[in-house]
Amino acid sequence: MDLILKNNTTMQTKLVKETIERTLNELQEEVEKTVSIEYKVLDENENQVGSAVISKHGVNISLYGSEFDIEDWKNRLNNFLNIEEEV
Repeated sequence: MDLILKNNTTMQTKLVKETIERTLNELQEEVEKTVSIEYKVLDENENQVGSAVISKHGVNISLYGSEFDIEDWKNRLNNFLNIEEEV
C-alpha cells in the first residue's frame, strides 16, 4: 500500500507479521481469520519511518523521523474518523 504525504513523499508498507486464527464453523469447516497484522512504514529509499499494528483490539500507527504539520495531521485524523466538529 502506498501513502502519499502532503510534501509528495511516497511511503509504503511492508508486512512484518500476520497472525491467523484457524477455527471450525458450525458446519465443522476450517475457517481462517486474520486477528492481527504488523507493518513497517518505509520511505521512498526503503528506510523505516514508522510502523502500524492492527488487531481486533486496536489500531496503532506511528510515524517518526520528520517534522509534522500538527494542523494538517489533526485534520487528517478528523477526516479519517469522520469528525465534523471538535468538542
